[in-house]
Amino acid sequence: MIRFNTLCLLGLLLVSCTHSSEEQISNINSEETPHDFMFMQRAYPTGEIRTDAYAEAMAWKKEQLQQRSSGVLWEFTGPTN
Repeated sequence: MIRFNTLCLLGLLLVSCTHSSEEQISNINSEETPHDFMFMQRAYPTGEIRTDAYAEAMAWKKEQLQQRSSGVLWEFTGPTN
């Protein structure tokens, strides 16, 4: 009985996966699609997102870590209950 249920479920999944939704996507009106606020927030001043900005930020961080003096030690001044 379990095999029969499993086969029926697999058959149902295979049939449902063959249904194409490309026709539904092409019928969507462009006026009804949502705005892309996330893109607009990140591309505000120029209207484009700089893809190399992450690499520049990582390089800057590495430079800052190298310039920082490693001889500075932190001194504990917190509560000593």
